[in-house]
Amino acid sequence: MDTQGYIDLYTMSGEEKHLSGTIKIRYLKFKGNISYIILLGRHSLNIVQAIVSTLILAMKFSSTSGDIVTMHVDQKVARECFMVSLRVEPTNRAQY
Repeated sequence: MDTQGYIDLYTMSGEEKHLSGTIKIRYLKFKGNISYIILLGRHSLNIVQAIVSTLILAMKFSSTSGDIVTMHVDQKVARECFMVSLRVEPTNRAQY
C-alpha cells in the first residue's frame, strides 16, 4: 500500500445534537485495497479526549454541551470487514 499524499480537513465528531467540536485532522491518502473508511490516530483521539474500547468496539467523548457521547460499531459489519481485509471466508461462529 502506497501513500499518495495528505489533506488537512476540519472535522466534526459526534451527531448533530452532540458534537465534540471541530478539529483539524490530517488525512493520509492511500492507494490500495483497504477495508477501512477512516483511521483516527492517537493524536486526534487525544484532542477530542476520546476513550476507545476495542473490546466492545465503542468510543466515548464529551460534546460541546458537556454530554457524554457514545459511538458504537456494528460488530457484524466490523467482523466482515476484518475478514475481507484478510481475504478469508467468514465462518458461522457463535457471537460473543
